[in-house]
Amino acid sequence: MTQWPTSEGSRWLETDGGPFLLTPVSQLHQWTGYNGDYDLVIDATDAGHSECYAFPGRNVAVLGDEPLRTTIMESRSLIVQWIYSNSEEEIRRYASEVDLDSIVWREGPVLECDGRIAVMDAAIASFLAPRFRHLGRRR
Repeated sequence: MTQWPTSEGSRWLETDGGPFLLTPVSQLHQWTGYNGDYDLVIDATDAGHSECYAFPGRNVAVLGDEPLRTTIMESRSLIVQWIYSNSEEEIRRYASEVDLDSIVWREGPVLECDGRIAVMDAAIASFLAPRFRHLGRRR
């Protein structure tokens, strides 16, 4: 996973071609990536899943089927993916200005979490991904 520094000290994350995986850090060690679990991602993509989805019986969510550059805005508890923009500054400005209370949210995947959530390349086994980003604080 490639990490790009930004002007605000955050990082843009990129995968080696797969989508991003979200999972509680405490359960990260269970993800085997291309050694087995990534087959679930391939099957879901082949079945037409293109938005954020979860796997029944697994405490993970996959951020769609695209390897989009992604950053975490911890101050707003947002995961931001670069779908289209002329600049990084433009993305950050829009993400910072959006009124989260005005958005009509639809129910999506729910993860049970006991602390932090890891964001990593879904194709990589957790033991091969020593660097990942997390969202949230330990309680």
